[in-house]
Amino acid sequence: QVTRRALFVRADIGFRNFLFVEGSYRRDYLSTEPTITGGYIDSKSGGLSFVFSDLIKKAVPFISYGKIRGSIGQILNSLNYNQLNALYSIGVQQYNGNITTTVPNNLVDPQLQGAVNTEKEIGLEMRFLKNRFGFNVTYWDRTNKNFPVDLSVPAQTGYTLISKNAGELAKKGWDVTAFVKPVQSKNFNWDISATWGYLTKNEIVSIFPGLNRINLDRSGAFATSSSAYAVNEVGQPWGQMFGGGIKKINGVPQLTASGLFIREADTKFGSVLPNYTGGVQNTFNLFKHFTLNVNIDYSVGGRFFSLSDFWGTFSGLTARTAELNDRGIPLRDPVADGGGVHVFGVDATGKAVDYYVDGQTYFHQFRNNNISENSIYDLTFVKLRELSLGYKIPVEKLGIGKYVKTAVFSVVSRNPWLIYTKNKGFDPSEISNVYGEDGQLPGTRSVGVNLKLGF
Repeated sequence: QVTRRALFVRADIGFRNFLFVEGSYRRDYLSTEPTITGGYIDSKSGGLSFVFSDLIKKAVPFISYGKIRGSIGQILNSLNYNQLNALYSIGVQQYNGNITTTVPNNLVDPQLQGAVNTEKEIGLEMRFLKNRFGFNVTYWDRTNKNFPVDLSVPAQTGYTLISKNAGELAKKGWDVTAFVKPVQSKNFNWDISATWGYLTKNEIVSIFPGLNRINLDRSGAFATSSSAYAVNEVGQPWGQMFGGGIKKINGVPQLTASGLFIREADTKFGSVLPNYTGGVQNTFNLFKHFTLNVNIDYSVGGRFFSLSDFWGTFSGLTARTAELNDRGIPLRDPVADGGGVHVFGVDATGKAVDYYVDGQTYFHQFRNNNISENSIYDLTFVKLRELSLGYKIPVEKLGIGKYVKTAVFSVVSRNPWLIYTKNKGFDPSEISNVYGEDGQLPGTRSVGVNLKLGF
């Protein structure tokens, strides 16, 4: 059980309805925080906004609304339940009828505490032609400092990790929202709203004195040393993916005399975060009773490791292990019969070479040689996230207006269509881990009905 109490003070001042100043102070008392530091965390915020549209409405009448704003604030990043305690874990097995427990590998600093993330932002909001279209642009700068992090310690201490306050992460980016009403009439209205987010900076400034790199996340026990993993490294963006790669000479794979790849340890594959994210929502109102919503979201860039693909390919369960080679022969057939995988590369001297490699040998090399590059994919996708059609029931005409003020019946479909993805074997919009997917269940589509009543 987590207990939380807080003191909160807020002040707002306005001048002639166009200049506004606001500020707040909050002190959170949390049972998850150490008593040695008082058991509380302070956070503050302040903002200034200037609504200039009223001052220029006669000179520029097509501007319906205009506001410039700036603010600085702190966001609480408190400790989780039992994060201060190094607890024994309860095992699933029993010994002579006794429950077994496991000694924790994580040592906790007694002064470990939550932190606050400081964010500054400046923005411009505009609306035009009686709110027919507009936009909101925000540039933000966030610093996460002295946040709880797990650091490696020598195993001779009896532990492998220690939880301490350390590190600094600097982020900057743009958030843009826009809307437009292309059609506005008596029987048909069409509204479009869109969002776009761009992360311009996401740098690990520091981790801990003498420590420049830590593992952020890696796949589960079934991946062993063959999997890719995400790391945080000083001077690099947050969440860089590394793993066993394919050794290359001038960008061309180097092959052995048997036509197999050579492992390049600790190869960098790129960021686990996308470059851009956003979405588009279309709302159609038809004849005052029907409403159609079409919601699309997208992500561009970023990389992920697929454990399902890794083991599926090793086991011969994925489609690419049963394709035809460039001779038109099943690649699973013996090389002597025209089968096999045609591999191109260079030898140790840089000379171009190519081989036909037995299909099982080719696909088994990635697990046998701990090469994860063959199962690294792009996170880019465009997805129809939700499609719904609603009908506003005419309660007055049905004679139930005295009892029900509004009634809307809707048919809703979620995740109906993955419109585009660079990876054809897995839905990147369903990724559940930092490094990628860990043999998780596939995404699901659903269709349901909803009745919303207002009294």
